[in-house]
Amino acid sequence: MRARLWLLAGCFFAVPATALEQVVLQLKWHHQFQFAGYYVAKEMGYYRDAGLDVEIRAASPELDVVDEVVSGRAQYGVGSSSLLLDWHKGAPVRVLGVLFQHSPLVILALQRSDLRTVHDLTGKQLMLEPHSEEIIAYFHLEHVPVNDLVFEKHSFDVEALTRGDVDAMSAYITDEPAELARRSIAYTQFSPQSAGIDFYGDNLFSSEHELNKHPLRVQAFWDATRRGWRYAMEHPEEVIRLILDRYATPKDAYALRFEYQKMRDLMNPDLIDPGYMISGRWKHIASTYASLGMLPEGVEVKDFMYLPEEKMDFSRFYVPFAVLIALAGLFGLLAFYYARINRQLDQLLYFKSYHTNIGQAVATITHQWKQPLNELGTRLMRLQSLSGSQTPEQERAFDSCHDVIGHMADTIDTFSSFLRANPVKMSFAPAKVVSEVAQLFDGSLARHEIRLEIEGDEQAMLEGDPAALAHVLMVLLANARDILVERGTPQPCIHITVSALPQGVRLQVRDNAGGIRVWPVSSVFRLGFSRKLQQGAGLGLYVARQLIMERFGSDIRATNQGAGACFDIWLPSATREG
Repeated sequence: MRARLWLLAGCFFAVPATALEQVVLQLKWHHQFQFAGYYVAKEMGYYRDAGLDVEIRAASPELDVVDEVVSGRAQYGVGSSSLLLDWHKGAPVRVLGVLFQHSPLVILALQRSDLRTVHDLTGKQLMLEPHSEEIIAYFHLEHVPVNDLVFEKHSFDVEALTRGDVDAMSAYITDEPAELARRSIAYTQFSPQSAGIDFYGDNLFSSEHELNKHPLRVQAFWDATRRGWRYAMEHPEEVIRLILDRYATPKDAYALRFEYQKMRDLMNPDLIDPGYMISGRWKHIASTYASLGMLPEGVEVKDFMYLPEEKMDFSRFYVPFAVLIALAGLFGLLAFYYARINRQLDQLLYFKSYHTNIGQAVATITHQWKQPLNELGTRLMRLQSLSGSQTPEQERAFDSCHDVIGHMADTIDTFSSFLRANPVKMSFAPAKVVSEVAQLFDGSLARHEIRLEIEGDEQAMLEGDPAALAHVLMVLLANARDILVERGTPQPCIHITVSALPQGVRLQVRDNAGGIRVWPVSSVFRLGFSRKLQQGAGLGLYVARQLIMERFGSDIRATNQGAGACFDIWLPSATREG
C-alpha cells in the first residue's frame, strides 16, 4: 500500500519533463540507507518542486566519483573527507555540505586473543579500501609501523573475515558489522576517533563549473536534498520500504534498519541540521593530512567550502558595523543559551533518579537546543560570507563561536546517548565511557574545586550496554561530588580506575570525603537510603546496583578505604541480555 502511495504522489506532482533541468547525482556505493535523503528528495517530489529531474546512480568499487563530477558525467557527487586532497591537487570541486558529522570508517576484526589492540595488527593481513587516509593517520598516531602491515585488495565482503582470508579490514560501522551482529559473531573494531582523528563522513559536492554556470540550480538542489534528509531521518521505516520497493539494494530490512540506527549517531539529526559544516573541522582534517605529508601546513579551506551568499543589500559603509553588532549579539545569545542549558543539565544529573522517564526529560532539553544551535550556526556562516576579507581578530572570533557551538552539540548528544531507554548490547571501551561521563561533570567539579583523576586501560573492551554503565558512573560521580561539598573536604578529590582483568574489567570510584558513616556499609544500596543530609530520595545507588546486576550479571561493592569511600565494580567479559 505504501509503495502505491509513493507512486501516486509522483504522478500527482509530475510536470512536463521539458520543464525540468536534468542532472545526475553520483553515489559512492550501491543503493542503501546511507543515501536515503536523496531517494526521498526524488520520490517525494522535492527535486521536482525545485525544477530538477535528478538521476541517482549507484557506484562500483572501481568508480572514481570525483572524476565523474569533474568530467561533467555527473553534476553532483557523494564523497568523503579525501575530497580535500583532490581539491588541493587541482580538481575543480567544492563541498556543498556534510551529512555525517563523524566518519563511519573503522578497522574491523573478529574477536581474538591476539588482536586486542590496534598494535596487534602488526604483521597481520589487512584489507584497506581506497580513500582511507584517516586509517593511515590513525596508525601513525598510534605508532603502528605501516610498513609491517600486510595490505590486501579489499573485497568489500565480510566473509573474508569469517573465512579467515584476512585478519582485519576497513569497514563502515553502518555496514559490515550488521552481518556479524545478525550471526552473533563477536568482533572488535578500532576507530581513528580513539586517537583524536575526527573526520567528517559523507559529503555532497559539485564542480566549479556547475557552481559558476548554474548557481541557482546548485542552491535549489542543495535545499531539496536537505529537505529529503530531514524527512528520511524522521520516517525510517517508511524510507526502508521505499528503498526495498524502488531501488535495487543488496540489503534486506534488517541491514537497512541497522544502518539507520548507526547513522543517527554519526549525523546527530536531533541537534544538527543535515549539511552543517564548519571551517574549524575542515582545518583539523587538513592538519591531519599535513602531519602525513599529504598537504602542506596551513592550507586555507574556506575556498573549498560552499557558502551561499545572503541576498541582502548592504552597502560597503555599513557592513563592518553590521558584522560587529551581529557578533556582539551572537556572543550574548551563546552565553545565555549555554548558561541556561548547563543549569538544566546539572539539575537533571542531580535529580535523574527521581524521574521515572529520564528519556522524556532529555528529549525536552534536546529540543530546546536544536533550533537555537541551528539558527546560530546558520547565521554565523552567513555573517562570514558577508564580511568578505577578515582581520585575524575577526577570524579568531568566528572560529571561537564555531567551537562553542560544536562543544554544546557534543555535550548534549553524549548525554542523550547515555540515557536511551532501550538497552543496547555492543562492544565498547569502558575507559571511553568514563571519559565521556567525566566531561559532563567538568563544570560542576571545577565550580567546587574538586580534582578528578582518571587512570585506566584504554584498550580494555567489554560486550554489554554502555548506557547502563554510564548511568552507574553518573550516580557514583554525583554522589561523590555532593558528599565532598557537604562535608567541606579540604583538597577534595575523586579517583576513577579502569583495570583490565583476565576475564573482564574492574572499575573503582574513590573519594576522600571521610568514608561511609553507616554500618553495615552495604546499607547504602538499600532502597530509600541516602548519604546526603539535605537531599536524596535513596534511589540512585539502588538503581545503579540493579543496572549492574541485570545488565552485566555482576555487583557493586562499597567499602571504606584510606580517606574515603570506594565503590568497586567487576564487569565480566561475557554478559547476559538486559
